[in-house]
Amino acid sequence: MHIHGRLLDSHCERCKTGYHVPTQEPVSLRVAPPQCDCGGLIRPSVVWFEDSLPHEEFSFAIRQAQNCDLLLIVGASGAVYPAASLPQLAKDRGAVVIKINPGETDLSDRADLIWRATAASALPSLVDKIRQRAP
Repeated sequence: MHIHGRLLDSHCERCKTGYHVPTQEPVSLRVAPPQCDCGGLIRPSVVWFEDSLPHEEFSFAIRQAQNCDLLLIVGASGAVYPAASLPQLAKDRGAVVIKINPGETDLSDRADLIWRATAASALPSLVDKIRQRAP
């Protein structure tokens, strides 16, 4: 679930039209964001501070957290609510909470298991282990 949006998606701030903005080589200069046909600015489709979480995605995340057996938290700091409440919802219903993050976070004390690694290294390893055990 992408409750904080998708960095590779973009949309117009004004009319909400979705856009595919081609990736470019990194530049050190600041450039103005592209404009939509309606005159609005096109921005990444991610939740910024003071933005609301997308209602449909977050409602789904709450339902899933309340009904899961295992919650895997990957790369989250646990410092920003309401998303940081999801592990406690899962634990309250008896789920096991596993946290993958190279460092200590606000979620560390709520995790049943902590895997100190980056998502880039841990997730492929986890998938490989699951495939090895699959019938």
